Amino acid sequence: MNNYINEIGSVERETLVLGTYPTITDAISIIGAASFSRGDVVVRGADGSIALADASAASAAGVPSMGVICDGIVVKAGETAAAAMYIKGEFNRRALNFAKGTTADDLRNVMAAIGLIVRETRV
Repeated sequence: MNNYINEIGSVERETLVLGTYPTITDAISIIGAASFSRGDVVVRGADGSIALADASAASAAGVPSMGVICDGIVVKAGETAAAAMYIKGEFNRRALNFAKGTTADDLRNVMAAIGLIVRETRV
């Protein structure tokens, strides 16, 4: 990721994080059998659990603790793993993943309220 500008064509193009809006990450712990991919939009429950965000997050009382998974991770049953999620930043709508039946449009306003800006792009 350090040489995107200097070595175009030699590294994968970044399609998740966009623009100049600063990104901020937060450490999370994922407990038990779970698998998350880069770009998964997740909600952190009051008990610390992490789950894919669905449309119910938009109607939850207060602003949910929400983020975008930085790097893919797989956790085996009975294990706990450290991971990171973006809690602020500007993201490509097409690179975000939500719970089944939920789209970026369902959560766009909730995400914007906490600094997760969703933009439409061609890639």
